[in-house]
Formats: sequence, C-alpha cells, structure tokens
Amino acid sequence: MTNFTADKMPIYAIDTSLVTSGPFTRGVSYWVVDESGNKTFLSAADRYRFECFSNIGSGCSWDQRVVLPTQLVDQAIHSHQGFKILVGINQDRVQMGSDGYSPTAIHTSIFRGMTINVTPEYLDGFIAGIETQGGVLPSAKLEAAITKINKSLDTLEAKNQAKKMIAERPKKRVVGTKVCQRMGPWVIVGFVENSTNEKIQIRESSETYITNPQIHAGNFSDKVIWDNPDRWQLCDN
Repeated sequence: MTNFTADKMPIYAIDTSLVTSGPFTRGVSYWVVDESGNKTFLSAADRYRFECFSNIGSGCSWDQRVVLPTQLVDQAIHSHQGFKILVGINQDRVQMGSDGYSPTAIHTSIFRGMTINVTPEYLDGFIAGIETQGGVLPSAKLEAAITKINKSLDTLEAKNQAKKMIAERPKKRVVGTKVCQRMGPWVIVGFVENSTNEKIQIRESSETYITNPQIHAGNFSDKVIWDNPDRWQLCDN
C-alpha cells in the first residue's frame, strides 16, 4: 500500500505488479471484503508499463494501481483493526440443466485470485513511514484544505458584511427608515426619527419572535433611544 500523490493531494492506493497469462491478461479487479465475506467492488484500476513477452502464449506483465477509499483506511487506522482486499477476476460459471419441461441455466460467480490482508501492524508501520518522510495522511491533508477554505469563506463573509454595513449607513440616517435589531430569538423593530454624526434616534415600536411575528414580547414598551447605526439593520419589509 502506498501514499501516492496526485496533483499534490495524497491518496491511499495499492500498487500491484502482475506477470500472468490467459484470462488474467484482461487485468485484475479489486474488492473490499468485510468480516462477513461480503465483497464491495472498488473503482477500476489504472494499468501502466504494459508489456507482452515475445513468445506466443507466454503472457504479459504490467503494474496496476487502485485508489482505496480514504474512509476505509482511516477507520482501520483509528480502530486498529485492518482490512482485506481481494485481488483477482470474477468469472460467471453457467450450469445448464432442465426442470423437466424446459432448459434451465444457473449462473454462479467464481472469484479467482488472492486476498491481501492489511493488518493493523502493517498500518502502524505505514503511518510511521509517512511521518518519517514528513508526509501527511490524506484525511489530514483534506481536513487542512477544508479548514483553509472555511477560513477563506469566513473572511469573505466578514468583508461582505462590512461592505453592506457601510453601504446602509446613509439610508439609516433618513427619517422614517424602518430598522431592525436581533436580540437572541427576538427582533426589535423601530423607525428613525433623528440623527447626529455618530448616532441615530430610533423609536422602538415592537418586539416579536423571529420565527413567528405574531408572538409579541410581554414586557415590551415603546421607547426612544439613541444608538450606533451599525447595531441596526435595514428591515426586509
């Protein structure tokens, strides 16, 4: 099993070198085998360095690489359990017969190949090797990339909010403008009555539940306040 890097993003993969003949020259496939023996087909493997021998019927050789699901390997590492991969071919065997009235055919899947047992001890050595080379596991690399993207999105959102706040300031100073302020699950609605260079005068007219405007705060009373315009937003309606 290798920690292969494609486009600077590490992945888990198994490299297989084959020297074979007959039906195996079509290439081998890979299945994950669980504890109950159920098989899950992995995506098609890439073949490279393909070479056939000069003697007719003597076979061919090549290398194959199949990418393993990151979740499969991560779970095996964290649970210290390992996993199994079946490498080979799946042939359909047909057994002809009769039910007494008409011919019948029974199809049976026959798996031919070998099982790779990726043990917990192998995974421990694999991780140690990656760390020695200064590499990172695919999950760690992906997690770092996601964190970086989220930080970029947070920064972009903050910039957009700042631009919106600055753009709304002149409108908030216009007498009669409807403004709102969220206070936990409640929203206070008011109307601008006056302004100075730094603050606006607001007459608070209602305090309702955000998800249901029909519900009014029981202790609310109309009042006039002076406040920083950036603490209020233009109401949607």
